[in-house]
This record gives sequence, C-alpha cells and structure tokens, in this order.
Amino acid sequence: MRSSTAKASTIETLRHRLHSVIGTRTRIPIEVFPSAKAWDEHVASQSSNSQYGIRSALDGLTKWAIGAGVLRRAPPLPMPMGKKKRGKAMLRKDETRVFIRASLAAGDPLALAAVTMILTGIRPGEAVTLKVRDLDDGGALLWVAAEGGKTEAATRRIEVDEELQPHLVALAQGKDPNAFLFAFESQRRRKTLNNYKSRRDSLLRRVKALCLEANVPIVVAHSMRGLHATLATDAGITGHAVAANLGHTTFVVTARHYVAPATVATAASRRTRGALRAKTKTVTAVTRNASEFTRPKTKKRSWNFGTVKRRKWPSYLCEEGDSNPHGC
Repeated sequence: MRSSTAKASTIETLRHRLHSVIGTRTRIPIEVFPSAKAWDEHVASQSSNSQYGIRSALDGLTKWAIGAGVLRRAPPLPMPMGKKKRGKAMLRKDETRVFIRASLAAGDPLALAAVTMILTGIRPGEAVTLKVRDLDDGGALLWVAAEGGKTEAATRRIEVDEELQPHLVALAQGKDPNAFLFAFESQRRRKTLNNYKSRRDSLLRRVKALCLEANVPIVVAHSMRGLHATLATDAGITGHAVAANLGHTTFVVTARHYVAPATVATAASRRTRGALRAKTKTVTAVTRNASEFTRPKTKKRSWNFGTVKRRKWPSYLCEEGDSNPHGC
C-alpha cells in the first residue's frame, strides 16, 4: 500500500502488525523467511482477533511482493487459531448510568471525552482530535472529523445532549479555537512520534481507570461506540439514522460490528407489535362508530285529517230491498 493513498494511522498499524511477527529477523529475505516458526514464537499466543489482523497484514505484504516481482508465488502462511470475534464487550444500561455519573463527577477532559463517546457514538480517534471550534451553537452541536476522517461518511454534525453541554462549554472556555477540546498531558512513559496514537492510548487508559472507579466491568474506549449504537437501536431509532450518527454509509457495518447481538431483532419485534396494536385500535374505533352511518329507525307516521262527517247518500240512489248500508 502506497503512503500517498494510506493514512498515517493505517501505515502505523500495518508496521506494528508486521513487526510483531518479524521480530528481530529484519535482515532475512522475504523468500526464505521462516514464517511458521516466527508465527509460533510471536503470534500464536495472541488473541484470535490479533492473529487475524497480523495474517491480513502478511497477506497484503505477500501480494505487494508478488506484484513487485520479489516473489514468484505466495509462500504458505500460518492460519489464525479460533474464531474471529466481532464487537467489543459493553456495559449494561445500569452500569452505563453509573459510569456516566462517575465520569461527570471526575470532570477531567478524558472523562468527559468518554461520556461524549457514549452519548454521540464518535470514534476514540475522533474524540481526541476534536478542536474547540468544533463545539458549535453554544455547545449544542459537534462538527466531527471536519477535516476528513476514516471514511467519507465520517464528516458529520452531531447534536450534544443537554446534560453534557455545560460541561463541554466550560471545557472550551478561554481556549484557542484551534486547540484540542479535550486537552490533557500525556502520561505515556515510552515516547512516540505518533501523537495521534498517543492520545488514543491515553483515552483507553483513562476509560479503564474510570471503570475501576465506578466499580463496573472494565471495557475499552471503542466499546463506548458500540454501546451508543446498541442503546439507540434498542430505543427504536432507525438503522440508517444510527449508521449516520456513527459515520457509516450503511447499517450493515453498524449491525455486524457494533450493535449487541439480538438487539436489532428485538427492536424490530417491538416495532412490529406496536404497529399491530395501533392497527387493532383503529379497527376497533371504526367498528364502534359504525352506528353513526346507520339510518336510525323512525316511528310510523300517522296522518290526522280531523273528524270526517258521514255523508248521507240520496235516497234515489238506493233501490228498495237493499240493505241500505249508507243509512238513507
């Protein structure tokens, strides 16, 4: 992968993964490199996800070497052990409330960054690179990845929760517009030239420390993003809205990597039951009011023309011997 088409963070990640398997064998040619032995020594003991990441980096290196003419064919590479896990361990709802209360009480920039991630769903890297000027409209709006992010959809505007707004406004008070919103002094012992990675690592360590302070299970900073997606989906927010808030182009990635299992199905089932209940109420209402459209029964009309005088028939109209019903 050429550096002109890859971001600095991507190059740093690939370098770290390749170094983890190469180790001290930096001068051995790639065509005779003992990949199986190096894998057993440095990679086999790592987690399944780390093994899959390193294998992906090796595949990319091999593909580049074949394209450049360094290798004629791909050498046999070790296979990762175990099944690749998707998503991160997340806090439960009550645990999240406890964590937020503890973080707001702490009030330091990294604690507020963690709360911001839960309530907005932004990435750890997006949180630590927010500028003061990205907090807009009196603290009600955040411009995320305004200068470009991981994907095209990463550049977005997100509303800030009312409870969080005063904390962020106080944090930005009196700072230079181009200064970091969550400014802090890094406690990293080992110096690094990658300031972006250093800031993300500091956020990770602070989140773990906050979990211990709040007496909740220890999670990583990136799990706050999945927590936001899960809570939003469970609350009935539509998939495309959740994906847009996380900076995804489609909900497929969001559901696969961030939303807790069965949450999508549960939310869909809840919406279906709600729709059916609404339909039942509508039908009942129409049935109840159907009598309004039925013509009411009316009493039989009686006509009254007053008293009719009996008329005497002339006697010449009646013949002798008749019963003379007319009384003549």
